[in-house]
Amino acid sequence: MRFPTILAFGLALTVGLSCALAEQAGEHQHGGHKHHGKHHGFGDTEKYIQRFEEPARAEWQKPDLVVEMLQLKPGMNVADIGAATGYFARRMAKKVMPGGYVAAVDLEEGFVPYLRRRAYQEGVFNVFPVKGLPDDPLLPAESIDLILIVDTLHHIDEREAYYEKLKSALRESGRVVVVDFYKEKEIPVGPGPEMRLRATDLKKEFEAAGFVVEIDSATLPYQYILTATKKS
Repeated sequence: MRFPTILAFGLALTVGLSCALAEQAGEHQHGGHKHHGKHHGFGDTEKYIQRFEEPARAEWQKPDLVVEMLQLKPGMNVADIGAATGYFARRMAKKVMPGGYVAAVDLEEGFVPYLRRRAYQEGVFNVFPVKGLPDDPLLPAESIDLILIVDTLHHIDEREAYYEKLKSALRESGRVVVVDFYKEKEIPVGPGPEMRLRATDLKKEFEAAGFVVEIDSATLPYQYILTATKKS
């Protein structure tokens, strides 16, 4: 690992968390997310651990294929927003070893013990749980090469402001990769159509925020893969 880089990340993260504690306490109610129509609580973490890690998910989510397509390299620093159990974070961590790390961002602390245990069992020691805020992933500026957001973006309010925080966290030519459910198709998994986001709408949002956007609609059966690259 690049010890100075990881040490700087940890220090910046600690400062950010300390400044955010008061705000975070107000945003959380009864262990869940803020409720604005598209949000729901994940306080029953045991139930969601079983759901997120069930073998059937791999058949349609194709996590290994998605991670392979990210073209991660040793030494890269990446973030997984909405990491939960580390379903993707653990896989990405193996790709960026040695020298890189994964910031596993989530609002629910209940997932952390499972994430740490699974990472240890899999020989992955470069995953750092980050308790983010609903409106801020708390990632240090210009520290991340790639940000992955899977099945999560529809939970985020005021996305325009959130994109600015993502852009600030990215290094030059860094990428945000969004994997989410088709809104216009009938699919057997995922949230209802009213909660889904059209890929074309997200493309416009990211372009307005200063990204160059590509959409892959062929790789996954029920989801698109949107890649937003920070302009140099």
